Amino acid sequence: MNETLLKKLAKPMLVCAPLIWGSTFFMIKDALDDIDGMFMLAFRFSLAALLLAAVFWRRWKDMDLAYLWQGSVLGLLMGAAYILQTFGLMGTTPGKNAFFTAVYCVIVPFLYWAVDRKRPTRWNVLAALMSVTGIGLVSWDGGGLALALGENPSAGIDLPGGRAYRQYELLVFSPAGEPEPPAPEPLREGEGRWGNWRIRCMPATCPQKAYISPWEFYLRPGEYFIRSRREGDTLTLGKRPAKTVKKLMIEGKVPARRREHIPVLALGDRVAAVGGLGPERDCLAEPGAPALHIMIKTEESVL
Repeated sequence: MNETLLKKLAKPMLVCAPLIWGSTFFMIKDALDDIDGMFMLAFRFSLAALLLAAVFWRRWKDMDLAYLWQGSVLGLLMGAAYILQTFGLMGTTPGKNAFFTAVYCVIVPFLYWAVDRKRPTRWNVLAALMSVTGIGLVSWDGGGLALALGENPSAGIDLPGGRAYRQYELLVFSPAGEPEPPAPEPLREGEGRWGNWRIRCMPATCPQKAYISPWEFYLRPGEYFIRSRREGDTLTLGKRPAKTVKKLMIEGKVPARRREHIPVLALGDRVAAVGGLGPERDCLAEPGAPALHIMIKTEESVL
């Protein structure tokens, strides 16, 4: 590739680099709803190591003991950084995570100062001050301003005597003392209460259609428990692909503060149904077979 062509491609490639780098943050954020973070990192970097080993196989002969131990130390440091970044991404937005990650660029001159005694320039100091200001801005939750203008559909602020929070397009005031989710309990025959929900379970023969609505359906017989959702719970609704219960609740615009109060019918560690979302496809009874007729009602509007 000649030098003229390289000069023409330089700027477009510099633009593409941050676009590719930045896009990985929201892709990983979405993937973390369905994949374990440590597994994803192990798969990601194992694949990268194999590809690099195949591309640069001619350089294997240059490896010696010093090369291996120095590379191992750098690998451990890089691995620790990516583990912290990935687990941090679980609790914040991709934009904030990317911003905090990129701040390392302005830290380098100060680390180099500590190692080589070369003082940072005034431009390094100015960049550091701007970064600190940026950290403050992205970390600030906005207070009352976040309720009106923020992007968080479940933003809230504590007030005397209670809490004001958003439920997507609505602004709601809740008195102090928000109750904890009910404790897990077995699903028993008859009608029972779990928090603000009523769940009716009766033995029956499954009709031609096991699914009537998200609130009424026929499950295979079994020892079910009623509990709150757990991290990693998944549900397959009808012919749709499996999704995490968290993602389904977000799509259904269920406020974050109410998600732990929605009943999950579980068969062992498996989710069999979620109140208002519906039953797991594989847990529905076969037509004409023994079944449990489930009817779920709620006293509040959450779905």
